[in-house]
Amino acid sequence: MLLAVFGICALNGIWAQYDCQDEAMDSISALYFQDAEQLIARSVYTKEPGSLENIELPEEQISTLFSALMVIYNDQELPHWEEIVEQYKVHTKTEVETHNIRLLVNTAFLWQQDQTQNLLKLKSGNQQLDQLFSAFGFDLKKAAEIVSFTNDANVYLELFLTTERALNLLAILKIIQDIEGVVEAEVILEETSGVTEKDISFLETEDYLQFTFRYSWECSDSTDCVDNHFWTYRVFPDCTAEFVEERGSILPVREITSFIATGLYPNPTTDRVSVQLLGPTGKDIHVILFSSLGQIIQSEFIQSQSGLIKLDYSLKDLPVGMYFLGLVSEGKVLTEKIFKR
Repeated sequence: MLLAVFGICALNGIWAQYDCQDEAMDSISALYFQDAEQLIARSVYTKEPGSLENIELPEEQISTLFSALMVIYNDQELPHWEEIVEQYKVHTKTEVETHNIRLLVNTAFLWQQDQTQNLLKLKSGNQQLDQLFSAFGFDLKKAAEIVSFTNDANVYLELFLTTERALNLLAILKIIQDIEGVVEAEVILEETSGVTEKDISFLETEDYLQFTFRYSWECSDSTDCVDNHFWTYRVFPDCTAEFVEERGSILPVREITSFIATGLYPNPTTDRVSVQLLGPTGKDIHVILFSSLGQIIQSEFIQSQSGLIKLDYSLKDLPVGMYFLGLVSEGKVLTEKIFKR
């Protein structure tokens, strides 16, 4: 079976309508791009997990969801924006692996004989396997030789492969598992557990994309989370967003013992930057804005009355570059980067 049969799932008309500007830092954009990728992967896995026509996840759909998510991120005026973006930092729970697989191959088979070193370079001598490696950009992360396995005398090679492209790995494994000499083939999904859990889900309509952000707590490995809180937003093709509803359990109250920056936007900026600080009430805080060379641009002492402090700075007359915001309170220092462009 050749890769000519592989394709990308069909696109609905709505996916081409969203083309919104991304104004976030690269690290933030990367997180939301992973969210979009995970959401599309779930959709494909749910509909046709092993379909050979859906090996490569549709880039246009991923790009559309990413663009819509960034509309929410960039609109700080949305109700509860601070909770989902800054306080709880809600992103998708990784349920579908799209980049990493593990193979165990028997070196006794003809296509594998005298090919161990080549296989470490991802050239096995098997046409189907090599074609998969090449077509979808797999790289070798790690390899290990296993001398004995299940009490037999064969030698096996365990390979951990990765690709930067978002793929329907179940479809790829469906092909690999039928190749003689491949003993095991599986996706690698990191197991996560803890007392809290976060996730995003989406709904596609002709008029908008709807996203629901979930924050859950009192979770365990064996049962569902006891408490869940949800925020729902809609994003429209004109790159605007609206808040729909908030529901669920009452959010837990966290004791705040030190100041943190819960909002710093826009960043990068061309002029003004707004800073939001969260910390204990009745405490003094020294806020210092300084350059990458250590030159102090602005310095002020503030006392927190309500636990929430909002500041506004102008970088309009400052050169392009990187600046720092230093927060000093009771001997503790927090530094945040600000980028002027």
